[in-house]
Amino acid sequence: ATLAIDASGNWHVAYVDGYDESLKYVRIAGGTTVGAPEVVDTGLTLAGAQFDDGLHIVGDDAKIAVTDSGEVHVSYQDATAGKLRYAVGAPGGAGDTHTWEQRSYDQDGFAGAFSSQVELDGRLSLVNWWRKGGEKVEGDVALVTP
Repeated sequence: ATLAIDASGNWHVAYVDGYDESLKYVRIAGGTTVGAPEVVDTGLTLAGAQFDDGLHIVGDDAKIAVTDSGEVHVSYQDATAGKLRYAVGAPGGAGDTHTWEQRSYDQDGFAGAFSSQVELDGRLSLVNWWRKGGEKVEGDVALVTP
């Protein structure tokens, strides 16, 4: 699970639901009143297209951030495909929920581990660790611009 606390004292939590392997989000008003969980990523589709190989395990190494406007940003790993994923939840969905959009980023090797979000020179970048196997194992940190 990953936690962000906004300026109003509301908690924002993204977590993996181990039952269906989806990534979920919940807002805890004032740190005490738990809202209804929202599905950030089912692991079954991306941009409306279903995966040919079935359910992807998503949500590992998640990092959450919340903007002043209430947008929720979550970087995380698709552990099945070895890719960095990034979801943005825009406020204003039905019942005070978010409308979620997910993206996936191709990188060299198996990527998306230990993700984080940083602002560099006024631009958002996603940081994550990648690795490649073979005769010589390699790995490093990569910056991705969403």
